[in-house]
Amino acid sequence: MHTLFGFGVKCDKSPLMDKPDIVFDIPFNPVSAIPVLTVSEEEQYVGERFLSFDELALLLKTTNEHFFNADVAVLIQLIFFCGGQRPYEIMALPKKYYDKKNCILSVPPSISKTKKWYHFILCKTAIELIELMISRYPDHEYLFPNRNYEGKLANWEKKVATGKLDEDSIAPAKLMNNELLSNNIKRFCERKVVDSFIPRDFRRTFKTLGGQLKITKEIRDRIQHHSLHDVSSVHYDRYDYNEEKLEALLKWENKLHELMKF
Repeated sequence: MHTLFGFGVKCDKSPLMDKPDIVFDIPFNPVSAIPVLTVSEEEQYVGERFLSFDELALLLKTTNEHFFNADVAVLIQLIFFCGGQRPYEIMALPKKYYDKKNCILSVPPSISKTKKWYHFILCKTAIELIELMISRYPDHEYLFPNRNYEGKLANWEKKVATGKLDEDSIAPAKLMNNELLSNNIKRFCERKVVDSFIPRDFRRTFKTLGGQLKITKEIRDRIQHHSLHDVSSVHYDRYDYNEEKLEALLKWENKLHELMKF
């Protein structure tokens, strides 16, 4: 609400807003006087869980043991070999955004958390994993499709027609379901007696363990496309840092291979 009223206040007086036929006539922002709701320290949630090198080694080795769903196993490996990217942004990625020639995976605004384009630089292992998924589903739109999508959709439509559909039911999507990854991780923690973690913790794992490998925080942030708010980054620096990111990812890639053989 504060942002909406603020826009109205500025719009009438801004020379950049060339809309003479629209006048909001708002002299001040009425929401400014409302105090911001503060959240106690106990109510704030800041994730702390990350996988240790030993836990990560166990997870990655298990992906090669037919324990996980076959596609989930590849997804887990790809997330880590890409530097702990957001799982959904890889799961929901159509193949057309894979640039094999330039070793880049691009995430469009439609699925990115930041609603902006960004691009992953890919190491050799990540490319091999992507090629594996393309070979599994050569005619499918997505890298990680929803297997038997047509059958699931037909079953859902049948339930709709007969009125037997639960109120909270959602039509199946063409891409892999988030719950498939979450359920596989939950089963892994239970069967392997590992402290519980969730897919979101993959991101924190790279950020933390990458630091232990002496990858600078700036490069770790750039690999994971965290927003940089300093004046230089926002207004002037347009260098892509691909060489530096690839150098860091190669160091990370070598460590992951070492863990998988451990």
